Amino acid sequence: MIETGRVVEVRKNTVRILVARNAACGECGACQVGRDNLNLIITADNDLGAKKNDNVLIELNTENFLLASAIFYGIPLFALIAGIAIPYYALRHFGYSNNSVQLIASVSGLLLLAVSYILIKSKESDFRNMGRFKSKMIKIIE
Repeated sequence: MIETGRVVEVRKNTVRILVARNAACGECGACQVGRDNLNLIITADNDLGAKKNDNVLIELNTENFLLASAIFYGIPLFALIAGIAIPYYALRHFGYSNNSVQLIASVSGLLLLAVSYILIKSKESDFRNMGRFKSKMIKIIE
């Protein structure tokens, strides 16, 4: 997936690039960017020596982009569902009252959701250092 953006900030070896909402987003609205017609800020290595306000082409590997989406959205969703379903059925099996079961299942689902976000956030630097999920600046547009 190749996107066009404008360099808004230059740091030591990286740049922050403002990318307009893609036409592929359409009227999806599944994320904040799509709902509010926002732009996206992407960080990339400054291999081409881009300067502030340069227009650039950046490449996002579609497969890695989808994998990152699965990690950052799928794991928390799975944690929420498992955190609700497992205690719910286990406690019902042991004869707890319905109100207690629902309360405990809800709280455990939210706790597992929070834990999954904390674990993902703690591994963020590992993902960043891996390089697999990084955007690559491929050309400065005149």
